[in-house]
Amino acid sequence: MWCRFLVCLSVVALSRCASTPVVGTAAPVVDTPLGRISGWESDWETASGRVYQGWTKVPYAQPPVGSLRFMPPKPLERWEGVLNATGKLPQCIQSGPNGQEDCLYLNIFRPKAVTMERKLPVLFYVHGGAFQHGNSGSPKFLADYFMSEDVILVMIHYRLNGFGFMSLGDEILPGNNGLKDQAMALKWVNQNIEYFGGDPKSVTVFGESAGGASAHYLLKSPLSEGFLTRAWSDSGSINHVWSMMRTEEVASNTRKLANRYGCSMASSQEIVECLQKIDAQKLMRDMDLMTPRTMTLDYLFNPVIEPGNAEGAFMTEDLALQPSTKPWVTSTVNGEYVLHLRLSNIC
Repeated sequence: MWCRFLVCLSVVALSRCASTPVVGTAAPVVDTPLGRISGWESDWETASGRVYQGWTKVPYAQPPVGSLRFMPPKPLERWEGVLNATGKLPQCIQSGPNGQEDCLYLNIFRPKAVTMERKLPVLFYVHGGAFQHGNSGSPKFLADYFMSEDVILVMIHYRLNGFGFMSLGDEILPGNNGLKDQAMALKWVNQNIEYFGGDPKSVTVFGESAGGASAHYLLKSPLSEGFLTRAWSDSGSINHVWSMMRTEEVASNTRKLANRYGCSMASSQEIVECLQKIDAQKLMRDMDLMTPRTMTLDYLFNPVIEPGNAEGAFMTEDLALQPSTKPWVTSTVNGEYVLHLRLSNIC
């Protein structure tokens, strides 16, 4: 199992190039505390001859749009009827033409032969991309691989760049909303995965690059306490220099961005309300224009240490200095930086 796990982590970035699967006609329905969810069943087999089931584009928080932009994720309310979970996981807004603000969704996959009597361990995948870009790739890529094992696979999207990591360093806009999205998704899994045949007491968070750093963060944050069992960080951890920025630097970048639109600087609340009214694509383009094009990881917005009075903070101290008793494995992808340079259009 773990040999397969390592191989998958080393090639996970290639999933962006994989094709979208064509699903079968069967529609497995699961009853959860939030409501009923209808998924799909593969009309193909994995390499080991297995058929599996999927629930794709399942919301785990309210859409972070309008007055919820730059705010911590808000829990979902129960829905009526049956939720159709057969769509494509939308990419969070980032550089380029693709992506949207309404992106807090996850995918769930399980082997068809799962029995509710024996709960399966859960793998919780967080994609990389320097906290600026990226996605979980084609569901067929990872699911085809992992569904040869007796596991439940969860893949999430979370807010990126300024939409996920803008901060003013105070209780109005403390930052780290992208990490708070991840913690919210973990909480959703903790409360709902048993209805899909998963074991909420055996959840392994894993990811590559920023996804690896995220797994390390989630292992230590009080916001995700009790929601995960262990973590695997591939080519990324909270010990890397790019995994955090000085709060003052991110706050300064936030004010510079707001100043481009003539926002009032009288209070943090006015800055936030002004930026919430700007068109999302325009915000993204202007953040791109402000971002230095260098061979170093110079970004405007990244994880920060939040003030002690911030409600629902992800971290109010450097988590790299905090011990953890949970198992953690770390590994490295050879040549990953070359991929980053190409994605950044530097070489």
